[in-house]
Amino acid sequence: MIIAVLLHRSWWMLVGALWSMLPTVVRSEDLRVTVVAVLASETLMRIDEPIAELAAEVRKRFPNLQGFRIERTTSKLVLPNQKTTFPLTDQTVLELTLHENKDGKSCLTVKPPTLGEITYICKCGKYLPIVTKYRTPDKEVLIVAIMCKPCPGTKK
Repeated sequence: MIIAVLLHRSWWMLVGALWSMLPTVVRSEDLRVTVVAVLASETLMRIDEPIAELAAEVRKRFPNLQGFRIERTTSKLVLPNQKTTFPLTDQTVLELTLHENKDGKSCLTVKPPTLGEITYICKCGKYLPIVTKYRTPDKEVLIVAIMCKPCPGTKK
């Protein structure tokens, strides 16, 4: 009797339908993205210690920016092909989507405030700073720094 049920075609269709509802296992399923919102000022001279290297690199290109402070840090697990938002300031968010390119590497498509979409291959464990054109009411420039970890394909 059980064998007859297992061999019945509709049983296998039900199993197939249930199987397709299970989450897909993707190599980048455990990718944690950290977004740091940094506000840079032309008048404030203080630089928060954790972002001293970032400040030095940004000042090479934008020497008028003198002070750098961390506004907000947000870290989330990101699922492939799903848009995720990260709060930056009280009025702004970063939109982010994780993709896998043809070589199996993780790519991020990000849309910072006042800029169009930017797609790049993740360099795991390294921050990518993006200087936006957004200015706060206090005339501070918004800089978004994005990092993802762990690198897909590496052992935890």
